[in-house]
Formats: sequence, C-alpha cells, structure tokens
Amino acid sequence: MNDPTPDHKTRPTALDALTPAAVVSALTAVHTRAALTGSGTFTTTELAKLLTAPPSDTARMLVVLLRFGLVSLSRTANTTTYDASGLTEHHHPDDSRSAPGHPRPRELWVTLIHLASEGRTATTDSIATHLDTPTQPTHRLWLLLCLSMLVGAGHLHLHRGDHPDTHRWQLTPTGETRARQTLTTPPSNDDIWAAITAFAPQPDNPAAIETVAQRLGIPANRLTNWLHLAMIRGQLTLTNGKITSVTNRERSHRHTETGRGHQH
Repeated sequence: MNDPTPDHKTRPTALDALTPAAVVSALTAVHTRAALTGSGTFTTTELAKLLTAPPSDTARMLVVLLRFGLVSLSRTANTTTYDASGLTEHHHPDDSRSAPGHPRPRELWVTLIHLASEGRTATTDSIATHLDTPTQPTHRLWLLLCLSMLVGAGHLHLHRGDHPDTHRWQLTPTGETRARQTLTTPPSNDDIWAAITAFAPQPDNPAAIETVAQRLGIPANRLTNWLHLAMIRGQLTLTNGKITSVTNRERSHRHTETGRGHQH
C-alpha cells in the first residue's frame, strides 16, 4: 500500500482502506501543527497529504465531521480551513487502540446492508444499537468516524436532519455493491472471534450460534463447522448448539489485535 509511483509521488489511498485510528492520528497531528505554527487551522489539502488520501474524499469526510461538531470551519474570500478541537476534546488516546466496542468492517457492512434491505435510512444511534450486545456497547465516536470515512469514499450518503441525532445515513449504489461483495467473502478468523467475544459467552449466558452468524452475515451451518473445529482445538465449548465459553488465550488475542488490516 502507498508504493511510490515512478515519479516518486505517493499514490492516493482510498479512505475506506484506512483505519479510524489513522484518521484520528492525522487530524490530531495537523491540528497540533496548526496550533504550533500560530494559524490554528488546517486545510483539506494538508490533512489529505497526511492521510495520503484523495483531497475530494477528505473534503467529503470533513463535511460530515463538521455536521457532527467534531471539526469547525473558517472561511475567507480565498480559503476554507478547519479546526479539530471538537474531536480532540472527545477523543482519548486509548480510544485509538483496537478494542471491544470498535465496530469491525464486516459487522458494519452487515448492519448497513440489512438496513438498506429494509429500505431504511438510519441514524448513528440506530446503527450503533444494531451493533450493540448486552455485554459490549458500540463505541459511538469510533462508529461515527467509520461512517464519515465511508461517506468520504463514496459508499454512504448523509441526509442532514435538524440535529446531529437526526442525521440519517444511506448506502449509495457503490456502497451497496461494496457491502454485497464483502459479504460474499468468508469471514476471517479474527472476524469470527470478534463476533463471538462481543457476546462474552458464559455457561449461564451462552451465545446462540444463529445470533453470532447473523452478526457475521453468514448462514448458521457455515459457522457451526468452524465452531466444532475450534471446540476440538480446545478454544471454546459448545452446549446444546450454543457457545458457553471461550478460552482466555483467544480473548487476549482478540483484545490485542492491532494494525492496518482493520479495513472498511
């Protein structure tokens, strides 16, 4: 990714190939640099360069972040600049680590295509509620960043409401195509472990195979085969068609997963 072209320029990276952590890092860096230089604001081009993303995609993402109060805008006769104080005030450094509550791309695509199949647009909270489990609420700010990046990449459209809580998201035709392509690809092992541990299965509070499969967008019988192999390896237990426990080793593996592979 980001290999240099023959003229030594960097190829743009689509926003949906980046992580929310990369966007937060770039926004924090450009915001800090603007404060140090005295300008206090940054341009779309400056942020796009840090992201190595197309300026047009970056501009669309910034418009969404503006509507949710995570950036503010200043205009002069010749320039439009932004301030990211809204994001830095709400963001904690620990939030940038891959953690429970950060929506995984596959789970988000499953939710978005489900809502689209019902002919619905959806608020941020309704998407988050669909992703929530009794033991793992969705990180709302992280979800908002994911959705904003998908708008930038052209996969989502934001219908503006009277208040941020009433803004509504809708898949674009390219977004629907991307979602369906994603769901034709089998989930990775990391996707499956994340879906399982989202329910924190215990003997007195098991996770139904059908529920986990729905979160992954696959038939339950496809997940059952994978689960039986995991049970043989001693990684989990199954009782009466339900997941009743997961080994601590696999929980630790899920919670420490990081890197650029977490893509949209």
